[in-house]
Amino acid sequence: MLQLVLCLFWSQSLQCSNALLFVLQFVACTIINFPPLLQDLQELAALREQRLRDALSLYKFYNDADNLDIWFEEKEQFLITLEPTPDAEELAIVKQRFDGFEKEMKLTETKGKN
Repeated sequence: MLQLVLCLFWSQSLQCSNALLFVLQFVACTIINFPPLLQDLQELAALREQRLRDALSLYKFYNDADNLDIWFEEKEQFLITLEPTPDAEELAIVKQRFDGFEKEMKLTETKGKN
């Protein structure tokens, strides 16, 4: 269809002004070149999206690593303050704190592996 229209315009180019002919040729070239340009843009967009996903994954990894470092420092301070005592009540409190610490260690271990 487009070729038919262009042929009609070109066959009557004697009646068309040079500016109109130039515009028609430009439009024809643009339409012909559009699919490859669109494909190139889509490929570039896919590559850019992958780079952004990679950057986001790296950011999340470093964020998790920083959070894990902070968590280790907190647990280290917890263990430093955890001192055995002969008092039964205090010993029960220390045991509860240690049991909570163990549960948290197991949860963090699975998170650290991911």
